[in-house]
Amino acid sequence: MAKKKTAKKKKETTGLTAVAERPEGMRGIERLVWVKREDLHSRTNPRNWRTHDRRQMEALEGTLSRNGWAGALLYNETTDNLIDGHAREKLDLTKCDLPEWVPVLTGKWTAEQEREVLLTLDPITNQAGEDSTKFAALVNDVRGHIDTVAGSIREGSVEEGIATLISSLHDDSNAITGQAFPLSAPDDTPPEIDKDVFTDTPEELPGTLTLKENPQFEHGLPYDIPPIRKDKLLEVPDDIKIWTTPDVTYTNKYFFTVLGNGNTRGLAWDKTILLTHTGDDILEKLWFDPISYTSKLINRRMLGAMSPELSVGDGWPKANRIWNVYRNRWVGRYFQEAGINLIPTVSHLVYPTDEEFLYTGIPKGCPCISMQLQAHGTAVRTQIEEQLRLYRASLQTMMRHLEPQCLILYGNLNVVQEVREYAKLPSTLRIIEVENWITARTSRRREQAAASDSL
Repeated sequence: MAKKKTAKKKKETTGLTAVAERPEGMRGIERLVWVKREDLHSRTNPRNWRTHDRRQMEALEGTLSRNGWAGALLYNETTDNLIDGHAREKLDLTKCDLPEWVPVLTGKWTAEQEREVLLTLDPITNQAGEDSTKFAALVNDVRGHIDTVAGSIREGSVEEGIATLISSLHDDSNAITGQAFPLSAPDDTPPEIDKDVFTDTPEELPGTLTLKENPQFEHGLPYDIPPIRKDKLLEVPDDIKIWTTPDVTYTNKYFFTVLGNGNTRGLAWDKTILLTHTGDDILEKLWFDPISYTSKLINRRMLGAMSPELSVGDGWPKANRIWNVYRNRWVGRYFQEAGINLIPTVSHLVYPTDEEFLYTGIPKGCPCISMQLQAHGTAVRTQIEEQLRLYRASLQTMMRHLEPQCLILYGNLNVVQEVREYAKLPSTLRIIEVENWITARTSRRREQAAASDSL
């Protein structure tokens, strides 16, 4: 890469003391140069560990189109490698109405120093704290400006990527920071709220409320398990399917979205229910940070949510099983007190003695209850029949205790249909079959590819 000579004179800037050449004794960065983007293609760092999906690239193109360059790439003259800026090196600058030149900070580092900077540059940035009030105020200011000029941002234009990012920051700002959610937006109907889970209105953000971290709910049930409220239960619409990715065509009106899975860009949040049949490592987040996730549900005006189905399966000590049932009800009740309509989830009855607590706190005659049915995998027929017996016994015991009006069965549809037939559920029971996220995503992409091939 050709070097540019720097003029040895004081640089004129407004209110800053600056020089054009590097001061004596300075280490690291030597100069800022403008480089032809194509010259960087062969200089990507083989140890670069960051990946860049389509959403990030669209956001980068959008901000460059709106604001121009506000940051530079980082290049090591010693190794002829980029250290930072791999996503920007890949951008199509013609879409941003910019020439094919990029700003690059150059310097000389040893190979060992390069590896250390490459490893730690982003993690150090991520260690920065957040002032939640300033963050929320900034997001609202920028979102307001974006809304003002929204008419000039055409659908599919390069600027749509940054508008989508800012919109998502507006939705998520309170969830990210644990900050208050606004109740004064035009044409919005505030959700029903319970002062037991909210603190006073912050002075910095008038017209908002803030969730409490650890409210105390009424107990009186075995093991102090909080009861689910009867008046904040969700009736699930018929026209509903699992959301997988935005690149498939949907004909239904309502969606389930799995916590932690998939690209939700384009999802109509007010017609979406949070589905929590997923791994404990993801569900634990709802327990350890209920403010963030509850704020996100409120800000998005989601249709409702399921309580987290934490594991109570084979091999877990009884104390852990009771604890996870407690946490299932506690998070569900927290959602309800914040104005979110709930679908209780119930785990399968693996141990007969668990009947004493497994259904505790869930009202009898619920509009809807959800259960997950795992796939058989490579199990032999005798193991499959044993699993079917477990499912049948669990479903029949649950029906005896809870008598729901509707039952959601989530899993591989072949398994769901086999269990429905085997369990001999009441003919009057409304059943919603929901295909699990992985198989649904695969099958829908195949269907769409087949439809494209036939054209």
